[in-house]
This record gives sequence, structure tokens and C-alpha cells, in this order.
Amino acid sequence: MPLTIDKSQTAVVALDLENDIVHERGAFKDFGFAAQAKERNVLSSARKVLDAARKAKVPVMYVCVKYRTGYPERAINCGMWQAVAQSNALVEGSWGSQVHADVAPLPGEPVVAKHGISAFCNSDLGAILRTKGVRNL
Repeated sequence: MPLTIDKSQTAVVALDLENDIVHERGAFKDFGFAAQAKERNVLSSARKVLDAARKAKVPVMYVCVKYRTGYPERAINCGMWQAVAQSNALVEGSWGSQVHADVAPLPGEPVVAKHGISAFCNSDLGAILRTKGVRNL
């Protein structure tokens, strides 16, 4: 049975495609994230999905991990957040916090900042989706 999607209630959300995470020179390169992304063709696959969504006039938006200098949004008291801070990763305005050039947002596509694991917790993603009438991701 073919899948039917109501495009008027659908959006594509690209998550965590920042340079520090997926670029071979990113802050997390030693953790193997970029190598895994390359091995699994994450960027080229994401690009195909983004291009298809845009062609179909389905809204595209991005969710990116971003922190202010000094990481005031996070308690740096566990291993994962300590590693982020020690790597000086994902700081707003830095190259590492920008979406990889291969899958960069187009003008007008929302970029939502998140400060933790969830794209919905303490971000405006839910408000943007509701405003656009999106029910399907």
C-alpha cells in the first residue's frame, strides 16, 4: 500500500548537522561522529531528502545544538557535557555550530537552537510547527 502524506501538514526537520558533529575537522572528530556520518552517507542522504522536500514544497527546518560562550545553558557536571565544553564545541557564531555546507539551510528556512538532547525541550520548534500547521515530521 503506498504511503500518502498530506504535504500541507508536513515538514522535514534536519537535526544535528553542525560542522562540529559531522565535519571531518569538527570538534567531535576524535569521537568518530564524522567518520560514522561519512561511512553511512549521512550528508548525501540528508541532501537528497532536503532537495526532494523543497521540490515538493514541503517546509524544511533545522534544529541545531548551540551554546553561548561558557555554556551557561548546561550544568557541566556529566561526561557528555564536559566533553562538549572541553572541546569548545557548538558555540553560537562559531564555524563548528554552523550547519555543514553540503546541507545548509536556504534563506527563510527556520533554524531552531536547542541546548540539550531534545529538539522540543526549551526551544521554539513546537511553536513554529504549530504556527505552520505541521502535524507530520
